[in-house]
Amino acid sequence: MDVAKGVCIALVVLLHASNFLIGRGMAHPLWNDINALVQPIRMPLFFLASGLFLAKTLTMPWAQVLRRRVLPLLYLYVVWTFVRWAYFTLFPATAGTAEPGSIWKPIRALVIPDSGLWFIYALAVFAFVARALVRIPAVLQLVAAFGSAVAVPHLDFGSWTWHNMATLLVFYLLGVHAARHAHRIAAAATPARVAAAVLAFACAFALVRDGALAQSSLAHVATSTVGLVTGIAVAALLARHRVAAPFRRLGTRTLAVFLLHEIAFGTALALLLAAGLEPTVMQRIPVTPLLVAAFAIVVSLWGRSAFERIGLGVLFTMPPRLPDAPAATGRALRRVWAARGAAAPASRRETREA
Repeated sequence: MDVAKGVCIALVVLLHASNFLIGRGMAHPLWNDINALVQPIRMPLFFLASGLFLAKTLTMPWAQVLRRRVLPLLYLYVVWTFVRWAYFTLFPATAGTAEPGSIWKPIRALVIPDSGLWFIYALAVFAFVARALVRIPAVLQLVAAFGSAVAVPHLDFGSWTWHNMATLLVFYLLGVHAARHAHRIAAAATPARVAAAVLAFACAFALVRDGALAQSSLAHVATSTVGLVTGIAVAALLARHRVAAPFRRLGTRTLAVFLLHEIAFGTALALLLAAGLEPTVMQRIPVTPLLVAAFAIVVSLWGRSAFERIGLGVLFTMPPRLPDAPAATGRALRRVWAARGAAAPASRRETREA
């Protein structure tokens, strides 16, 4: 699953880099089609992998689930919502999203996520939901989540991120409750089976892309399910070869990349444009989005190390848990009270002597 996560985060960075470049005339629009092709695989596989890591803590008490899985994600979401807003507002040329603006933008985002950080927000919400539903049979959870994924495209949520979350919850719950099936698919992956899965996905994608099933939400969910199986099989086959080593390492470091990559490539490209680079020059290089994505990944990994070296590790890890603060305060008050009690007799003796 580390290989799968590494591939997924690389695809996420490629998507965001392509959007930034195409919007400024620096990459060919063909990359929109390439990103659309992997869309049914990218986020379903990412959420499945995240659900797999929750399964071990799902039966823990609420306090532990909140402390280990929910609060750290919410902390990162709040911190980076304001960090990104401040940075992109100060340097709007670096922004690839609609985050720059008044202070109400990040405040509103605390309720309605509308940036690339929505994935972290979704993980926190999904972990909470999965724990809340722990007493409900897994089959019923999956059926309800599947129904939500089918129904959501016909509803108006007022937010594309809430739409995405309602659509992708089913894949997260699959990771939580169907881990053994994912491992079986991975163990059974052979070149022939992977080729068959890729062909099946290609046919399904063609039908929902421009075919007769383009308007069917059920067909889209089914295509994402086929894409999920394909992604697991491809990652499993890839993991058996040395070429997977970079993706495996990247899969254990996805957080830094997710938080920093848009700032990294946005800043670099804004500086190049300010220096007089013609956008068409980069558009003539077919692999420009790949190069920019690779650059952003490397800078993001280096950036986390640099921030931690200067004492800003709190940007990536929640500081000591707040629930411990009352206990520490109580201990301090008891020490003060004990010191006061010990000092009282001496004061009375001094008074009598005086």
